[in-house]
Amino acid sequence: MKASRYTSLFGLAIIGLLSACESMVSNVQLPKVDPVLAVYGFISPDEPEINIRVGRSLPIYSRPIAGSDTVADAEVMLYCEGRSIRIPYKSSSWYSLPSSAFLLPPGAVCSLVVTTPRGERVTAQTLIPTQSASVARYELGQIREFDFTEDFVQVFWDDLPGGDDYYHLIARELSVDINGDTNRYVQSNQVVEARDARNGQFSARIPVYLFNGNGGDSLKLDVGLATTGRDYFRYHLLRLNYFGDNPFAEPTVMHRNVEGGEGVFAAYRYQSVRLNIPYSTEP
Repeated sequence: MKASRYTSLFGLAIIGLLSACESMVSNVQLPKVDPVLAVYGFISPDEPEINIRVGRSLPIYSRPIAGSDTVADAEVMLYCEGRSIRIPYKSSSWYSLPSSAFLLPPGAVCSLVVTTPRGERVTAQTLIPTQSASVARYELGQIREFDFTEDFVQVFWDDLPGGDDYYHLIARELSVDINGDTNRYVQSNQVVEARDARNGQFSARIPVYLFNGNGGDSLKLDVGLATTGRDYFRYHLLRLNYFGDNPFAEPTVMHRNVEGGEGVFAAYRYQSVRLNIPYSTEP
């Protein structure tokens, strides 16, 4: 009888809890949030173009339609050391300009001002890094676990002296398909900060496959290294951590440094190196 009594009480408690939860959920009034300007731009004196994307944010419970966030009528102005230029609209919310038309001096503070006919205004600033790190060397290695072997390339670079620097490593493998088209597959995409260095040096592991049964003499790997500031680092760190196919991933509040809207505006320096690594004769 006691067990039955306790079971009944437990069941009543669960029913009451579920009823309370149902009541709470049904009484929630979702706030109405209007779209705001969303501006993203990462500029570098080492790149051939200056690209700024201007769109509008999409509320969580809205139904996005292709092109609904496009903003093609904005005035995008870039200011740097007393000079200014208007960046023209290109397509799909992107505003672009050849870097040769507006030089970005290392060490300069550049400002971005975006306005629209609706009266919206977004502003942001960034400091162009003065130094640029580069890959110093690389080593080949293998990981053997059970019957599985994985090749990798370990790249090394030195932490730049003076200041809290941040780095973004992107490695892409180049391959040519049966149609003769060149494809670039991302093999590594990671960001690190100065405190992660060991004895003043960084290293990163890039997974590769060094056996080519279809012929060819070497694996071609483009390793790019960006030297960045905190805004660039924080944005890409959160974006890379959130990327994936997990439907239960928690929402992430992205880093922003613009005033008047959403988004990020940051600068970086960039160097890349092409590694030609001989293929192995055995898998």
